[in-house]
Amino acid sequence: MGYHPNFRMNVVSCLKSSIAIFAILISLNLPAQTKLDLTTMSEFNKPTANWHIAGSVYADLNKSHDISFTPGTGILVNIPDSTARKIATWINSLDK
Repeated sequence: MGYHPNFRMNVVSCLKSSIAIFAILISLNLPAQTKLDLTTMSEFNKPTANWHIAGSVYADLNKSHDISFTPGTGILVNIPDSTARKIATWINSLDK
């Protein structure tokens, strides 16, 4: 019982690809991430009124700044207005 002549080449090629992907993944020096609680705004330092926690978000891409949301948890939403400013977490304060 024999094997297909290209079988060995396919195995070697697959092995080389696997090693290359593994090497790329190892070389990625991903920083640790901190999980934020997106059930309340308590994780953020002095958020302005344009920031909200939502369950879902909708935007009309044909209109500028046309964003709406439904109450809920898990999504941080910025409704742009003239008083908008960047939002910071307590983690940003620790980095300084």
